[in-house]
Amino acid sequence: MRYREFVSALLHTPEVRALGNTFLYGTSYDLFNEYLSESSTAAIYGRRIGLDFAGQSEVQLYILLDFLTFIPFGNVGREYLKAKGVCIEESAYLYASLLLEAAGVTPTETEMASLRRFFTVRSDATVSLDAVGVASAARQIGDRLFNGILLGECAGSLGKAKKLAFYLKRLAEEYPASGEESPILQPVLSSLPELSALSEGQIAHLEASADTIK
Repeated sequence: MRYREFVSALLHTPEVRALGNTFLYGTSYDLFNEYLSESSTAAIYGRRIGLDFAGQSEVQLYILLDFLTFIPFGNVGREYLKAKGVCIEESAYLYASLLLEAAGVTPTETEMASLRRFFTVRSDATVSLDAVGVASAARQIGDRLFNGILLGECAGSLGKAKKLAFYLKRLAEEYPASGEESPILQPVLSSLPELSALSEGQIAHLEASADTIK
């Protein structure tokens, strides 16, 4: 139940409420609603692969904190910032830690280690069949689908939600049955639209967003 309590505490924190009202680039979709959509879908995927209620709540916490440390434009945006010398994984982890502190919760060392692992492997194409892996899979697919919205190849937030559910269901059905311990996301990601480059406006938005977590 602790992870559920962490999520509840965060959602009642003024800093988090302010961040949640941020609109995603070029859309009328805010971070909070996208978090709700993705986290509920990911929790269902987690249940399909055997996560209990606590594990599903853990997935939702990681997705919430990833949205609160949001890097626009998915892997394209992340690679741009890395080339500029930004250590995204460490910066996101430290900012997430501050948000948890502001929410008045005190995770254990083990829980913080799991949170750090999430941010460390968050962009890995091979993900584990646990809460960290489920959250990572959901966020990577979600990023690609959002870029698809920008490219006009995904029908808005509702279309994104439907496609995310489809791809996570496919992962849940295929990989455990095939005996894979770590689902490989690359076949799914390579089938989704991706930005070829960032425009000047997108770069400016990305750099302004990154200032939040530095």
